Order: sequence, then structure tokens, then C-alpha cells
Amino acid sequence: MAHSRKVSALVLSRRSVGEADRLVTFFTAEMGLLRVLAKGVRKIPSRRGGHLEPLTQVTAVVSGGPGRYFLTAAETRDYFRALHRSERALASAGVLAWAAAQVLEYEAAYPAVFAVLKQAWQAAPFRSGQSMLLEAVGLLVILRAAGLTPQLAACQRCGERQPVEAVVLNATRGGWQCLSCLPADAGIAGWRNAGASLTPRGLQCVRLAAAAPALAGEAVLWRWPARAGRLAVTADEGQQVQAALRGYMQQLAGVQKSVGVRGTYGIIS
Repeated sequence: MAHSRKVSALVLSRRSVGEADRLVTFFTAEMGLLRVLAKGVRKIPSRRGGHLEPLTQVTAVVSGGPGRYFLTAAETRDYFRALHRSERALASAGVLAWAAAQVLEYEAAYPAVFAVLKQAWQAAPFRSGQSMLLEAVGLLVILRAAGLTPQLAACQRCGERQPVEAVVLNATRGGWQCLSCLPADAGIAGWRNAGASLTPRGLQCVRLAAAAPALAGEAVLWRWPARAGRLAVTADEGQQVQAALRGYMQQLAGVQKSVGVRGTYGIIS
């Protein structure tokens, strides 16, 4: 008899399979990322189909074992209505959902990441001026959980710690490089693979966002998205940080397309 387990899950994505089924990607508090086959949920009388909307939280019962899970029951716990009414906030939430699915191991618990995702989804609609920084903190928490935190102390080529000109986050180097170092390091290909540039102040914002989880410690890691909203960051700086970290994530995931405003989660063009 298949073992069943109740989980608290954030619905990251779903796709249709066959005539009546869906393959759903959950991020659960108890088991981390799970791919779950929801059989028959696209049939008109199905009670479960309406409880599997992307970027919502559900209580689900899953059965099966590693690599082969099936959905037995599902009930929506939080629809995040404010999130779904804001295209900007929804896009940001989608970035975090995509990033988690790209770099984290499946069937491995990441309780701090679960809490950060949930809080970011709750807070983003109400912090329009700071949502880009909330996203940045969320991405850096995800990268840290995956063991992929970018090295931010110094240029990964020349060792400069306090740049006076623009820098670029470069995933192939695992951190940032001075613009003047990038072409010398990788030629034209380096420019093509690099993310958006950051001013020295933009780099400082990334450092602050990255330091927050480390300073907080695992037990209170999820408090930092809310605290990030209190950092004094201009709209231009927020856009810089957002573009640079999205580009860094794209490089890590091996995706050649740049981040846009449409796609599976509403963000990948």
C-alpha cells in the first residue's frame, strides 16, 4: 500500500499531462521540492483541480515514494489575493519560484527558503517601492541554500574590494568583476554571458542583501525579506540589483534568454 503524507506546499508551477492529468511542482515545508502527478484534475467534476493554482499555498496529501508522487487531496490555504492582483508583484514572485526550482535539490527540505518564499509572496504587493529588494533577498537566500552564494568581497579577477566604477555579476566566475576586467578575462564572450552592470552603490545594496541572512542565522532567516523593505534604496538602485541578480540566476541555470515579463511564471520571455 502506498504511503501517504500531508504537506504544506507552495505551488510553483503546473503543466498538463495527457487528457486529464497535471504535473505539479510543489515547494513543501517538510520535503522541499516535489513533482507530483495530479491524476484526473482537469476533468470537470474534479474537486482538486481548483486547488492547484500557481503561486498559491495548499495543504496536500501525497502518496508514493521518491521520484514518483501522486496527489491524493488538496485544499487551498492561501491564495495570496493581493499578489495576484499586482502584475509587478506576481512577476517578482514568479522569479523566486523559478529560481528555487532551478537550483535547489528535489526532495530535500529547505525550511528557511520555504518561509522566505511565503513571506516574500505576502509582502511584495504592499511594498511597491521595495519589492525589487525583497526579490533580491529571496534570490540570495535561495542561492545560499543551494551553496551558490556569489562572492561579493572583491573582484574575481583583480581583487579590488572597493570599485569606483561599474561592476558586473558573472556566474562563470562566481561573483563580480570590474567592467575593465571583464573583456580582458573573457573577450566578447564574457560580455555576452555577463549580467547587468551595477554601480558601486548597487554593489553595496547587493552586499547588504546578501549579508542579512548570514547575520540573522538559520533560525530567523525568513525575517529578512521584511527587513529588506526598510533599507534605503532608490528605484534606480532597486532596478540595478534586480536586473543583476536575475541575470546571475539565468547564467547559473544555463538559460540563454533574458528575463522578461511573460512565460511559465509570468517572467521568462
